[in-house]
Amino acid sequence: MKCPNCNETNHERGAKFCHLCGAKLQADFIKTLKCPTCGASQPAGARFCNNCGANINDKSGVVKENSLLYCEEGTVYLKDPNYSGHIDIPTVLDGQLVKMIRFETGKLRSVSIPESVVCIDNCGFAMCRFLVDICIPNNVVKIGENAFAWCSSLGKIELPDKLSVIANGMFADCKRLTTISIPDSVIHIGSAAFQSCEKLATLVLPDSITTLGESAFLDCGNLTLSFLPKSLLSIGRLCFGNTGLTSVVIPNSVRSIDTSAFYGCKKLTSIVIPNSVQSIGEGILANCTNLRSVTIGRRNYERVKKDIPESAYVSFID
Repeated sequence: MKCPNCNETNHERGAKFCHLCGAKLQADFIKTLKCPTCGASQPAGARFCNNCGANINDKSGVVKENSLLYCEEGTVYLKDPNYSGHIDIPTVLDGQLVKMIRFETGKLRSVSIPESVVCIDNCGFAMCRFLVDICIPNNVVKIGENAFAWCSSLGKIELPDKLSVIANGMFADCKRLTTISIPDSVIHIGSAAFQSCEKLATLVLPDSITTLGESAFLDCGNLTLSFLPKSLLSIGRLCFGNTGLTSVVIPNSVRSIDTSAFYGCKKLTSIVIPNSVQSIGEGILANCTNLRSVTIGRRNYERVKKDIPESAYVSFID
């Protein structure tokens, strides 16, 4: 730092007075900088934050995160629900490492999430109706209930490969969701996880999945599946109600099919229900008016025969 009186430059950092002439240095002549991301004070001339590494002189069109976000105990929140642009969530905000996200509602259109985040909270992006693009890092191990529910503009999303549960209502009512990749780490799909995803057409369920929750795919009118997971144990109530399934083969691993599991699947023409199924709820094939072929064990036939159209061909498994 240079003395304004004698031009001496050999001063220790933080000095307040010139060691040669005694003129005042810092208070009047040293410009104090603050990092726009984490708020930490920086020495004059600094280009990058010595606390979080952010570019202090960033002049890009992205609004600075500290004007839109705040952080409490590692969870980042949105200050202005009316903001409608892109947000880059910083690794450090308000001097805290960002680990969790909870926006709940807003008009933002796209989000970049840092590698430090391990959890997206319940309702994390719920009702962000204009959100079209989001990148979730692989460090995320938990995404809460209804995290993306009612994100009606979200068309595709890639889930992290450490995720074990698709939580209840995670993508409920995502009207434009057409593409999603479910990682092999997932073992459970929760209740109403994809309910009313009207444009979701093709989906691959990995063999790691053991349980499908109540109404998991209810009212996904265009949904078709090539096969069900080989390790699947149970299918919940109304799980595939009113979907676009055309043919279903229940794997031998399945032990229970709950009430109305395939209710109203009007495109369903064939189904195979093996003897491994020990529990069948009421009306699992109710209102499946276009069924043409049913392959089933005799014991289970007694439980579903009232729902099978008279024109359908029934063959029995010994």
